[in-house]
Amino acid sequence: MSCQDNAKQKGQRLDWRGASTRCESCHDNPHGSQFAKEMKKDGCATCHSPLDWHAPKIDHRGWPLTGAHAGAPCARCHTPTAADRKHGRGGSYRGTPRACEGCHQDVHLGQFRLSKPVKGCGSCHDTSQFKIRNFRHDKLAGYPLEGRHKGLDCAKCHTIASVSGQRARRYRLGYSACKDCHADPHAEPAP
Repeated sequence: MSCQDNAKQKGQRLDWRGASTRCESCHDNPHGSQFAKEMKKDGCATCHSPLDWHAPKIDHRGWPLTGAHAGAPCARCHTPTAADRKHGRGGSYRGTPRACEGCHQDVHLGQFRLSKPVKGCGSCHDTSQFKIRNFRHDKLAGYPLEGRHKGLDCAKCHTIASVSGQRARRYRLGYSACKDCHADPHAEPAP
C-alpha cells in the first residue's frame, strides 16, 4: 500500500512541503565514505541524476578514458573490495590503480621494469590495443633492422625462454653483435 493510499484511507491529505530533496534522506549511500566531501557539497547529484541513475556524470580528466579503456565497463576497474562487499556497497572508486601493472599482468615477466634501462608499458604500448602495430625497432630497441634482419620474423631472435623462472618471449636479449648469433665466415674451418 502506498503512502497516498494509506493517507486516503485515514482521510488525511499528504503534505510534501517538509520532504527533503536530497537522495540520501530516503536512500542508503552505497559508496560508504568514499565521497564524503562530495556528499557534503551536492550529495548524490554530484555524480548522479534522478533521470538515469546508472549513467553517472563522472569527471574522468584525472584518468582519461582512451582507447580500449573508453569502452570498458566501469566495474572492470572499479570492483568492490572485500570490505565493500561485506557492507553491501558498490564498487570502489577511490584508490583505483592508475599504472598499467595495477590492472594488467606483466606478460614480459619483469624484463622491462626490473632491468636497465627501465621502460614503462607506455614506451611500446598504447591504450588502443595491446599488440604493437608499428614497433620502431631502431628507436625503441636501439637496434636497427637492416639487410636480412629487416624481413626476419621477430620470433627468430625473440624466442620463448626461461625468464624469472617462467616461460615467456625474451625481448631483452643481452647481445647485439653479429658474432652473438652468427659464425664467423672468415674463420678457418675446424679440422
